Amino acid sequence: MLNQLKFNGAQVIVTGAGSGIGQACAEILGELDARVILVGQPAEELEQTKAMLDRQKAKSELHVLDVSVESQVQALKEKIGRSDQPLKALINNAGTNLVKRLEDMSTEEWSRLLAVDLNSVFFFSRAFMPLLEKAPGGGAIVNVASSLVLLRQ
Repeated sequence: MLNQLKFNGAQVIVTGAGSGIGQACAEILGELDARVILVGQPAEELEQTKAMLDRQKAKSELHVLDVSVESQVQALKEKIGRSDQPLKALINNAGTNLVKRLEDMSTEEWSRLLAVDLNSVFFFSRAFMPLLEKAPGGGAIVNVASSLVLLRQ
């Protein structure tokens, strides 16, 4: 089925593209001729994903930003919106990897977890919805969640 899907250079944003599921999504999207917009931090991980896409001759660009800062998301929207290529999909994959017992978690850690894992999904979805709606045939938002949040040490 994937071999029937082609993006023909349309843009796809992947947050948390530096490792794990986000990196795997970026790799597959590159193979499907998407222009993969790699978003997140740290820069070193995103650069490794970009290098992998460059080796497979995929189109990509890298944006190092804090997905939980709304002004940074808005700045990215302005840049993506100036492209000639439509935005076909948004993959909200960024997440924290904080594994702690609830009673051991500080308020600051909890706030950061919510900012990255929840607020970023809202910021990106709200910001990019108008661009996704303009894409021929419409666009899609994919929200990725991890079962890691269900684990208890």
